[in-house]
Amino acid sequence: MAEFSGTPRTREAGVVVWAAMDTSPVHGGSRRAGGVAALAFALAAMACALSTGSAVAAVDDDEEAGPDAPAAWAAPATIDRFLQERRSDLLLAGLAVVVIADGEVRFSGAYGDGGSNAPEIMLDTPFVLGSTSKQFTGLVVQRLIVDGLLGLDDTLAVLAPDLLAEDAGPFGAVTISQLLSHRSGLGEAAGLEQWGIGADPGSIQLEAARVLATDPVSAPGEAYRYSNANYTVLGAVIEKVTRTSYERALQHLVLRPLGMTVTTSDVIDARGHGLAAGHYTWFGVANIVTSTTQSAAGAPSSSIMSSANDLTRLLQAHLGTSDVGDLEVALAAAREPIDVIDTDAAYASGWVVRPFTELADAGATTDAASLPRLWEHHGDSARSVSYLAFAPDLGLGVVLLSNTGDGIDQSRLPALTSDLLHTIAGTPPPERTADPLIAAAPVLMIAIPAIQLLAIGWLLVTLMLRARAGIARWAPVGFGAVVVLVTIVLAFIVVPAQTGAAPFDSRWWASVPDLVVAVAAMLILSLVMIALMIAVVRRTPQPARMPAIDAHPLRG
Repeated sequence: MAEFSGTPRTREAGVVVWAAMDTSPVHGGSRRAGGVAALAFALAAMACALSTGSAVAAVDDDEEAGPDAPAAWAAPATIDRFLQERRSDLLLAGLAVVVIADGEVRFSGAYGDGGSNAPEIMLDTPFVLGSTSKQFTGLVVQRLIVDGLLGLDDTLAVLAPDLLAEDAGPFGAVTISQLLSHRSGLGEAAGLEQWGIGADPGSIQLEAARVLATDPVSAPGEAYRYSNANYTVLGAVIEKVTRTSYERALQHLVLRPLGMTVTTSDVIDARGHGLAAGHYTWFGVANIVTSTTQSAAGAPSSSIMSSANDLTRLLQAHLGTSDVGDLEVALAAAREPIDVIDTDAAYASGWVVRPFTELADAGATTDAASLPRLWEHHGDSARSVSYLAFAPDLGLGVVLLSNTGDGIDQSRLPALTSDLLHTIAGTPPPERTADPLIAAAPVLMIAIPAIQLLAIGWLLVTLMLRARAGIARWAPVGFGAVVVLVTIVLAFIVVPAQTGAAPFDSRWWASVPDLVVAVAAMLILSLVMIALMIAVVRRTPQPARMPAIDAHPLRG
């Protein structure tokens, strides 16, 4: 099939000589700031006036799809047109996409800016993956199982007793299977703490010990609770079983056999390959390189870096169209669902397995059980996003990487990837209308502080003129009190409820820095307003002028 690249740029990978890894068996029997819409709470009237709809990708009229498999996947030009339009709509700094059809590359495109370290995005430019890193950890674990060094039923009490409390604590009976499928009882919050500003876990082992010292949110095996903490612990187990670092185990057991030469958990190595700089879209208008926490301890769950070319090799290995040597059994095991998420979806080793619903028209009534299965995972590192998907029965694979984080609108990556799958399959995507509150949020983050400044100005004028009692004196005080009350409710009730984080919890500061700056400004301005309101109330009003009285001479 024809290959097309919207911006065809690649470079030859260097030759790397790898050292052998020492292995030894151990016997023993992977919500942020989506609530920024809460800013609209303060100015609901303004929010109601703002509503935008997302772009709908153009699809060739002759490219129709049925519920089983399309007669023909979308033309490369159609995919390119969709990506160019959506990149512009979403203000993505850089973008790299590969589409595999029938096991072969049908489309590859690289667009945009990677920052000073990577002036232009190429297909071998590495990106921070976020949670798509989990499937690498899952594959390493499955390789160790094939090699007889691990078992799905092995427990932490046997594999890593030094990471647990003296009495093994609530996680001693947790198995490898439960960690892989997010059924260990470890909570989401436990896996997010390492991303707080200034947090330094130090190592995978220390971070694993920390999360295992937290309270469980459910009994082992009881419920599906997605958490980075599960894969952090798996990373620590990998290091213990192999008696080497996670990075060396990853390279030796998975990456070298697959011919993945750019992928790494070592940020220095990734920078040497031109790591794309992470971007953030400030207030919905300015796409700026913005640093964030990058922890080595986060590698097993979310800090691996890889390129579109390398990830294409990975998907082709899963699709069975490349030589994978002795990894074939481990790859098959990594695709096997371990436990259910809900009635339609299951979780494999770092993969969500679900019906390929995009093969049918959006909104069409289709029996999910009749659809081919799709293996997929989204990743978000706050400054970059990634998406991997493949359907073995159809020979289809998709790689999408961008160095711009989701930011305020946490739904935009799932919407982008779902619409991309619809475009590839030739089926109409759903019509999407942006949440008016989300659309209004960038405006409100500027408008509310601006209103506060106006209130401050009004209070200052009132104070300087020493307005007499009455509306001239009490109107600015009343207005200021309402604005302060709205700000307090917004900062300490609404936003925390929506983000799932307390106002002074730095875990979400890095995720939505513009919201943090806006809320901080609102709180500071509120303090100024309170001080001015007190001064206006306490200050003696200007005395009223008495009417002039005609003087009468004294009579003698």
